[in-house]
Amino acid sequence: MDPLHFVVATIPLAIYFACIGLINLIGRPLVVSGVGDASLLALALSGWVLVGPMELFLPDDAVAQYGVWVWLPIACLYLLMVLLVILLMRPRLIVYNVSSDQLRPLLAQTVVEMDDRARWAGDCLNMPQQGVLLHLDAQPGIRQVQLTAVGGRQDMEAWRRLSRALSFRTKEMPIKANTRGAIFLLAGIMLLLTVGIICVTRSTEVAAAWREILLR
Repeated sequence: MDPLHFVVATIPLAIYFACIGLINLIGRPLVVSGVGDASLLALALSGWVLVGPMELFLPDDAVAQYGVWVWLPIACLYLLMVLLVILLMRPRLIVYNVSSDQLRPLLAQTVVEMDDRARWAGDCLNMPQQGVLLHLDAQPGIRQVQLTAVGGRQDMEAWRRLSRALSFRTKEMPIKANTRGAIFLLAGIMLLLTVGIICVTRSTEVAAAWREILLR
């Protein structure tokens, strides 16, 4: 992989790692929708997709005719693919920097206020009056909990109300910072430093590759 391709592929991923690290080090829970989480992941992988399959299958005739502007419809294609995946996803909430034992009592209080007929069955929660059926999935390694929809018939507005209610309740929740987040933050910083070193030490190659793309 030439320096320019490495830089393009690495910068979004490094920013993603740094963001995940900071989220785990802020010292309070953070509720993120499945759409937001998937969008951030798609942004992190965009560089690898750009220098990998997109460039591999890039038509030479299109490059010869449109030059650098050929990347615009390709970027739009990637965006449309991401939007399609997001639209096909089941509703989901991710609560960062909290364990299942810490979140479950707070979630129980929240759902009772929204639906007095809410019932638990193990790690599954049914809110019949709200049209929400979800499964609570804990990931202790990175201290986060996912609330994932079970079944296809879900009330999206109820999911948005649940997200707002959880965000409000977790705002003042006393939580220690997750020190494992430092690993992600350090990884992101190291990748950015590597990109910076490559841009400085191999600036001629990076500039030449960039000019080649612009002059196609």
